[in-house]
Amino acid sequence: NEVTGKTYACFEPSLDYIVVKIPKWPFDKFKKADRRLGTKMMATGEIMAIGENFESAFLKGIRSLEIGRYNLEHPAIESLRMEELKKEVVNPSDERIFVVAEMLRRGYIKEKLQKLTGIDKFFMEKIEWIVKQEELLKKMSFADLDEKFLRNLKKKGFSDKGIADLMKISEEDIHDKRIQYGILPSYKMVDTCAGEFEASSSYYYSTYSQYDEVVVNSGRKMIVIGSGPIR
Repeated sequence: NEVTGKTYACFEPSLDYIVVKIPKWPFDKFKKADRRLGTKMMATGEIMAIGENFESAFLKGIRSLEIGRYNLEHPAIESLRMEELKKEVVNPSDERIFVVAEMLRRGYIKEKLQKLTGIDKFFMEKIEWIVKQEELLKKMSFADLDEKFLRNLKKKGFSDKGIADLMKISEEDIHDKRIQYGILPSYKMVDTCAGEFEASSSYYYSTYSQYDEVVVNSGRKMIVIGSGPIR
């Protein structure tokens, strides 16, 4: 196993993180192209996001697409009537996830939506939970944003900007309150053994679990800035 440098290749992987991959479609360049998705290959790339739970990896992935979305709200989809949403959700496009979120936001029965889309109950419940938190944030005052709620949002992948946009305040306000509460990011190692064996690779992902697996050394450092989603 090249990750641990100790276990054999036949060692059954044990993972303590979630990886989400989302296709990147080029509709930002080809604005007049048909956005309907089928069996034909249309994506020109993808993103890959890693988190401690599905929600955090999923929301990281949405932000990584570079489509200007920091949560599951979408201005163009909010303006659609319910009948239009139903039509959109059964004829999937690259924006289907936002259509699903909007239907749940308006109280459409989750079980009916599962039948319409074929989306597994596990994912539907996760999306529903995110939507519920978004609605809570919209009604919440900045003063009522307590440490417990904010810490849980950060653990579940909500970004400072995403929270700020929903509350209609500045990103700096959320950042400052997070620092005040001592809610800081930590980094966990990507391995194949859930920490059972020491890994020789140095791949890390950010989380807010308060447990940091990075060992700080005195050597020279360098940072490589990514260019966004593979296109």
